[in-house]
Amino acid sequence: MSGELLGRQISTVYEVIEYEPNQVAAWKTVSGPLPLTFRRSFERVEGGTRFSIGYDVVVRGFFKLVMSLLAETVKRQHEGDLRKVKELMETRAL
Repeated sequence: MSGELLGRQISTVYEVIEYEPNQVAAWKTVSGPLPLTFRRSFERVEGGTRFSIGYDVVVRGFFKLVMSLLAETVKRQHEGDLRKVKELMETRAL
């Protein structure tokens, strides 16, 4: 996967460490600048679906200096992703 941070291209390789269709998916970085594990889960609840996302990240070096910027960027990206997931779920495309 390739992304951009502060105008620089960053490549990261992820490994899927957990997957249950329509329930949970989890990844961890295998290579890249930031050791990260994240997990997304979907759970049926009365009246809809509960979506959860969790991160486990080791922040060191340069990333300690830009963590607030990085966190805001990730938050905006996930909000956009979640809007798309919601749209797909509501149109029954997922």
